[in-house]
Amino acid sequence: MLDSMHIAALGMESQQTMVDTISNNIANINTQSFKAAQVNFEDLVGKRDGAQDLIPSGAGVRVAGLRYNSTPGDMKQTDNEMDIAIAGKGFFELINDNGDSLYTRNGSLKINADGILESVNGLPLSALIEVPSDYTSLAITTDGTVLADVPDQKDPVTLGQLELAHFINPEGLENLGNGLYRSSPDSGEAQYFATDSNPSKILQGYVESSNVNMVQELTSLVLAQKAYGLNSRILQASDEILSLINDLRRG
Repeated sequence: MLDSMHIAALGMESQQTMVDTISNNIANINTQSFKAAQVNFEDLVGKRDGAQDLIPSGAGVRVAGLRYNSTPGDMKQTDNEMDIAIAGKGFFELINDNGDSLYTRNGSLKINADGILESVNGLPLSALIEVPSDYTSLAITTDGTVLADVPDQKDPVTLGQLELAHFINPEGLENLGNGLYRSSPDSGEAQYFATDSNPSKILQGYVESSNVNMVQELTSLVLAQKAYGLNSRILQASDEILSLINDLRRG
């Protein structure tokens, strides 16, 4: 009886994590470049003493971890020259205050006080592109070349080159929140392609939308809530039966 109560409690805890994760996905459906998280469960196997051997017995379920869906979201046209999106796989590489590389799909850029292109998180792109203070327009080509129109210059001035970081297993990246990721043993180290062989392209004047599927999330939410309710009933029923057994023993 105590086993059933323990299994039901684990089930409720796991389904609550599922509900919380789905709720966060839905809340971020309009967050630029947001990647939906998915809960992974694992089966627990207990052991019961038999006459001679230990016999496997189901012991419930628990959360094995969270993974995010790396499928790119839809492209949304903004016509803003400071917005760029990745058509295909890959990440923009940023540098934090410690000099470590972080990665993002969010290509909304701004120019900081030093004239350096940086992300909306305030982290500069690893290419450290410096934009002249007197520039009149900025162009970023599909291969990542950054150009600026500058007064008294007939042709656009090349400012630098953006490289896209690729990973063998992008879903293994460590999610730091706010659209930032860090490489991990599961993701592997960042890989870079030559400009003419990169399978992904950079689109200026576009942003990437969230990849949250509202219908799928709502369906999963209903199932998780039902599973939570069923586990709650099992826990309540087990408690009532245990109380009845104790009453019979006392009687």
